[in-house]
Amino acid sequence: MTLQWIRRAILPLLLLLAGGTASAQVTGRNFDHLTTGYELTGAHRLQACESCHADAVFAGTPRVCAACHAQGSRIGATPKPSTHVASTDVCGACHTTSAWMPASRFDHLEARGDCASCHNGVQAPGKPTGHVVTSRDCSNCHSSTAWSPAKFNHSGIAGNCISCHDGLTATGKSVTHFQTTNTCESCHSTGDWAPITRMDHTQVSGTCASCHDGQSATGKHALHVATTAACDTCHVTVAWKPASFSHDGIVDGCFSCHDGARATGTGPRHIKATTTCAACHSTKAWQPTTRVDTPTYWAASLGMPRRNRGQGTAGQSHPDFGGMRQLPLGQRLDSSQVRPHGDRHQLRFVP
Repeated sequence: MTLQWIRRAILPLLLLLAGGTASAQVTGRNFDHLTTGYELTGAHRLQACESCHADAVFAGTPRVCAACHAQGSRIGATPKPSTHVASTDVCGACHTTSAWMPASRFDHLEARGDCASCHNGVQAPGKPTGHVVTSRDCSNCHSSTAWSPAKFNHSGIAGNCISCHDGLTATGKSVTHFQTTNTCESCHSTGDWAPITRMDHTQVSGTCASCHDGQSATGKHALHVATTAACDTCHVTVAWKPASFSHDGIVDGCFSCHDGARATGTGPRHIKATTTCAACHSTKAWQPTTRVDTPTYWAASLGMPRRNRGQGTAGQSHPDFGGMRQLPLGQRLDSSQVRPHGDRHQLRFVP
């Protein structure tokens, strides 16, 4: 057997084998896998048939991710790593067939364990360094959609308000806040900043006027008496009224307040008089009067007989008005010397 004969005999066999292999490859590459009811997508399209159909077994090949991508599977596909978050085996809930990473989304319904079992700063983002001090589970405030906005639950908070509400970790006092201590809970509730539940004046560090200026808090109204005294001279922190009035600090005369609008004025039965209240009354009470001031120009207003009005002259004593005792000009009567007569006062002297 010559070498040339061997070449002639073997060459047709080699060509036959080469042609058969090429035909088989073309057939596998053009096979429509969807006809099996399972469409190849993503990275699955790039795998050789035997990667899934081990030992040329086609029937019964798994169709769910976990059947192939599991430890010890005969398919030998990449399994879940040991560092994978605790979850079910529904890979498609988070991953696509294109690549494991990055995950297309995270379906928290497939997660197992509590939030902190994943959100520990290693497997998934955990609490940042500026997070409020709390022992509560993440789900008490956060949703699985996003960290913010959070529906905050103050239950389980270990510190006081200012430990979080310092303007950095959480909303703090505004620049227009009253001058107070940092005991927020004295006035505010955990439900909302406003409206406040009450106003604890013991926490205020400024004076009354530092808040009650008409902008930050109610100030003096337009009819308030003119005074330089501090609010707490007359008012208490429970309510504006009733007030314990002190005339100390009043800068104007009595009538500037006691005009019947701002404060009690002269009643309809008051004798005709000037507006110099202090001539007869004290600042403690209207009654009894401290004295009755009766200069000669006042006599015509006190109900004296018309025939005698105006007969007195400067430097003289009052004339005798119907048996009344004469009073030296400028002398003031004591209140005990005034007696009511009829529907108005007349001067009747006690002997």
